Amino acid sequence: MRTFFTLHRWFGWVLGPFLVASAVTGLTLLWLQPLPVANQVAPAPAQLARAIDRGLSDLARDHQALTLSYIDLPRAGEPIRIRLVPHQSAGEEFWAELDPATGQVVGVLADRSNAHAWLFNLHHQWLLGDAGSWPVGAVGLLAIVSLLIAMRLWLQVRKLRAPTSWRHWHRRVGIVMYAPLLVTLATGFVLSWPEAVRPTLALMAGESRFKAPVADAPKVPAQALSPGQALEVGAAQLPGAVPTRLYAAKAGSYRLRLRADEWHPNGLNSVYLSAHGGAVLRIVHWRELPLSTRYANVVYPLHIGWLPGSPTTSAAVALRLVLSASAVALVWLVLSGLRWRTRHHARPSGRAA
Repeated sequence: MRTFFTLHRWFGWVLGPFLVASAVTGLTLLWLQPLPVANQVAPAPAQLARAIDRGLSDLARDHQALTLSYIDLPRAGEPIRIRLVPHQSAGEEFWAELDPATGQVVGVLADRSNAHAWLFNLHHQWLLGDAGSWPVGAVGLLAIVSLLIAMRLWLQVRKLRAPTSWRHWHRRVGIVMYAPLLVTLATGFVLSWPEAVRPTLALMAGESRFKAPVADAPKVPAQALSPGQALEVGAAQLPGAVPTRLYAAKAGSYRLRLRADEWHPNGLNSVYLSAHGGAVLRIVHWRELPLSTRYANVVYPLHIGWLPGSPTTSAAVALRLVLSASAVALVWLVLSGLRWRTRHHARPSGRAA
């Protein structure tokens, strides 16, 4: 008992500041997401295609040091968002927004000037770049261990009266919000360490590594396909799906991501198109993906508070309130635990928890 209490206490001391930062930034990002509107109609691919090609032409003229990474296609009432990266591997990255009706460039912001991008990087990578996902995942894993220890301690002391109101409410809040906290921490950990999770799932399922198709070099010269044209051709291959993201041509092929009936808000269906001539190379439905890729269909929506199907605004708000309560509870548990330790330095006994 004393060993579990000591571990839980030290986990709180060490992980507390990082967990508070993650909770606050996660809560902010949660409410920065636009609320879904039932039966909303996204702009037609043909309209978006014209806007994208016009906007990219203007961006190429005015920002010659940057190149296209991917395009986030809008829901109703949203702008087209374009990720721009420097030609060299090092350098600042930018977000550009286009009017989906006209293709006019609404604005171009560097990550350091973009509050949403800054918060996103702080929450997911602690502003450390790609390497930051590993310490974030490590904190998440240790927090899960601390939460499991907390349950072990609660089972021992649940019938005992807490000596102070702080400890009483620490227990009460912890047990009431235990399940949402565990789901949030577990999904965050899985998303932070995909390099470890995917091989593990593939090994458990006996899967070989999934490889995306690569376009063969054209035998005869063909007209290069613009991103807008790639969107139109790709969207026509899955008429019932909604295009969500178009990746810039790499290794001779575009990849268009679409959402059909899956839970994932960005969709897991993909259409691969030759960048020369527009031939359809392959269509990958989300149900055909291996488990080591398909797990994101559940884990990612759970972490960001996204409901399956076409959620109503009221349902989305209700779920966000639950996740908000989870974030506030995490901050309360950290602060109440630290407050108790700073006021009570007596040696913990078997009743202390």
